[in-house]
Amino acid sequence: MTRNKYYEFKKWFTFWGMFINQEKEVQKVLNRYNSEGWKLVQFEWNASKLTIFRWIIVIIITLLTLGFMSYWTGFSMVFEKED
Repeated sequence: MTRNKYYEFKKWFTFWGMFINQEKEVQKVLNRYNSEGWKLVQFEWNASKLTIFRWIIVIIITLLTLGFMSYWTGFSMVFEKED
C-alpha cells in the first residue's frame, strides 16, 4: 500500500528574512523525511495558500514590526512511502 504525505514549509523569520538560506531549509526537510523512508515525488516553490484573514494578520504584524518579522512560505513537497 502506498502512503502519501504533504509538507508545506512556512515560517516566521527575523531581520527582514535576510538570513533565509533556502537551500539549507529544503535539504533539512529532505534529510528528515528520507531518513524515515519517504521518497520525494513532487517539489514546488509556491506562493502562499493562506486565507484572507491570515494574510491580514501577517500584514499587520509585518507593519507593526517595521518588517523586522516576516512570514515566508517557501515550498511544498509530496512524499511517498510503500508499506
